[in-house]
Amino acid sequence: MRMPIVAVVALVFLLLIPFCNAEDWTVNGKDYHNVKVTKVEADTVHIMFDGGIGTVNLSDLTPELQKKFNYDPKAAALASQQKAALKASGQLHQTDQQNVTAIPPQPILDYMPPAPATKATDASGELKIYKAKVYRAVGARWHDKVNHLLSVIPKGTVKIQYAIHADGTCDTQVVDGISSETQLLVALSLQAIEKSAPFDAFSDSLRRQVGDSYTDSFTFSINDKTASFK
Repeated sequence: MRMPIVAVVALVFLLLIPFCNAEDWTVNGKDYHNVKVTKVEADTVHIMFDGGIGTVNLSDLTPELQKKFNYDPKAAALASQQKAALKASGQLHQTDQQNVTAIPPQPILDYMPPAPATKATDASGELKIYKAKVYRAVGARWHDKVNHLLSVIPKGTVKIQYAIHADGTCDTQVVDGISSETQLLVALSLQAIEKSAPFDAFSDSLRRQVGDSYTDSFTFSINDKTASFK
């Protein structure tokens, strides 16, 4: 049974309330008063203001606002390309864009980092604790990015190998899943790992166990509006 129009409008209104307190912006010389953010994507921010509703490119915002919305030029460019491709293929219609603007996607995140033990009883336990911290850091950052972009990220799975060095720095390499359709997913996943670094420097005991670095991998997946990370 379809929901009555009044109920739908009320639902949209309730969903928009928590997003942001009203503020004034000036973008490219144009003033926006009582701005309320309804959705943030990698390349744009959707707003309500005294003059109505609109979409503003993150690249046009002040550095302070760009920082607030975690603007990344590379991710923004990829997101814009993906939208253009979807629009050209007829998969993204004006009505779809309006729905996306009104109701932000809520991904179901299928990751649960293991809780680290309170004390490492042996070398193996210490490595598990270290890996759990890395997992949490990367998962939290990936969650934040994917939450805003789930509506434009195509289905796909990518596997990224990473090597963490004794000083906490990190190298990454995509080992599986690269394609034209997974460009945005690859960029966001690489960014989640690389921007979580540097991690904690190895303790002496951990360094004796793994040497100057250790290598592992993460798999990132988008499927039917569900995001998973393991």
